[in-house]
Amino acid sequence: MISASYQRNRRPSRPLTYTFTEWDAAQNIMRLVPSDSNSLDASSYTVSVALNLNPMLPLCYVTTISVEEDDDSLIPLAEFELVFDLAHMCGIRC
Repeated sequence: MISASYQRNRRPSRPLTYTFTEWDAAQNIMRLVPSDSNSLDASSYTVSVALNLNPMLPLCYVTTISVEEDDDSLIPLAEFELVFDLAHMCGIRC
């Protein structure tokens, strides 16, 4: 059995404000970074969106939220799918 390793984040000593960066179309990501440059203990996050091309499913986008580590690696925190039912959106009867 493989055990998962978790890193406990420190709770900030004061409220933090985060800012979204511009969409990076080459990597399909947007970063969420602390607005205050003095927030060295705060983590940065990435939001990525990908198209799920499963032919058995309707049009579906997968959004992944990850935390950035010090070595520029990403640890996924959450993932969710948004499914578009084109038959109902376009008024098509199947």
